[in-house]
Amino acid sequence: MNRVEVTADLTPPQRKYLRNVAEYCRTSPTLLIVYRKMMPFYLFLLSFSGLIVYVCLANEAYTKAWALGGFIAGVLLRDFANIYQRLLLWPAIEAIVDRERLAELTHEPTAGQNGFNS
Repeated sequence: MNRVEVTADLTPPQRKYLRNVAEYCRTSPTLLIVYRKMMPFYLFLLSFSGLIVYVCLANEAYTKAWALGGFIAGVLLRDFANIYQRLLLWPAIEAIVDRERLAELTHEPTAGQNGFNS
């Protein structure tokens, strides 16, 4: 893993994470805010698994439908617990965030900052 010196050194997931941290520094995160960001994933998960449960029920595979329903419930409960834990830890994380450095890294790189001359 390389050290991040400038914005151009960030990978897309790192850039997205730092933008979220910057946003949360402006407005503390809540369950609603976090779930809103995760909504596309949950819509896909619930619609895809709902379709599979429907197919299982239509074919009278009730055990498979219950198993899949339990799996999805487990995923949702696991995510809720992780998000809740992150929300409880947020005040400590916010206290150690270097906001000036965060502001530097969350700006898009301009020509010349990416190591190439244009």
